[in-house]
Amino acid sequence: MQEEVDEKIRRLKSVKSALILEAQALRDRGLAPFSRPFYQSAADAESELADLFRSLNRPQDAQISLFSAASCLVQAGQFQKAVPHLRRVLGAFPEAEAMLQECRGRKDEPLVADVPELRALIGLLLRKGLINEAEWAQALETTVAR
Repeated sequence: MQEEVDEKIRRLKSVKSALILEAQALRDRGLAPFSRPFYQSAADAESELADLFRSLNRPQDAQISLFSAASCLVQAGQFQKAVPHLRRVLGAFPEAEAMLQECRGRKDEPLVADVPELRALIGLLLRKGLINEAEWAQALETTVAR
């Protein structure tokens, strides 16, 4: 039983790290709206880790995972979803207060669907030179801002 839980924790940590790396790469390329689903998925993995750590009576690890989940939610533009996590970790992480201030009065932003078909289409348009990354990022930002 303990081995299964340990393996699940290792798997979730690995998945979470891969999701964050992908999100950061997209953000670095100027495609921040496409990074949001990856940050949202990383937040989900961190929340699941927090639950596992609580079940194992590892409250410090649970707090770390909750704070990481909140950080991922903020990066995903899911400000109101981050608020409960941030409130739960205020005592452990003083920087959570500044993040709470950042979230106040901000609505959650819509998540852009990240599906293989859309990625393939965008990649094709970029390769054929019909659009460039800057144009795509600007069009996406304009559309998401509406």
